[in-house]
Amino acid sequence: MITLSRNAPIRKLVMVAAICTLLGFSQAAKRDSPQDALVDGNTIVRIFYQPRGSTYFHSALLFRVASKEDAKINTAPMFKDGRTPYISLQEMQGVIRTLSNSALVWKHSGHIETPPKVEQYTIRDEMEITIYSSKETYQALIVPQNICATLGPLESVFSTPRALWEIQRFSANYHCRVEHFNPDAYPQRDVVNQ
Repeated sequence: MITLSRNAPIRKLVMVAAICTLLGFSQAAKRDSPQDALVDGNTIVRIFYQPRGSTYFHSALLFRVASKEDAKINTAPMFKDGRTPYISLQEMQGVIRTLSNSALVWKHSGHIETPPKVEQYTIRDEMEITIYSSKETYQALIVPQNICATLGPLESVFSTPRALWEIQRFSANYHCRVEHFNPDAYPQRDVVNQ
């Protein structure tokens, strides 16, 4: 018969192994989160979802950084890669922080990528959120039943009126309940000189 004192070292060893395993998972999760991504003037957050069987094309929404003095701030022109609201660096940091604190599971590549053009979109069953940073790219997928819960917290990040309106309109397009949303507050298309 094995006594308790002889089991104590085995129990300690099992406990230490379990703690090390948990710490390893925690470190892996941290590495796969955009919370440590370099957020600068080149950071882009792209949100895209083209539901199967949709009767119209849903354009991607891409948040880009502009200085508060830039004429692009508070605009949302349509480019070849999608609708582009310009926001401050502080707002972009808030977007990254909010997405990092969500329940999304992130995968990242260790290289720089650029957003695809409109004609290169992919139809899949989930919404895509992609963060393009100056060093690497992060992507997470949102199942349809979690779209509203994921996009809703982003509203509190925006102080730029047009960016707030764009995330509200984007959410409303996917049948999310959006408080105090006026669909006619801004024109559907900004004029862009390219």
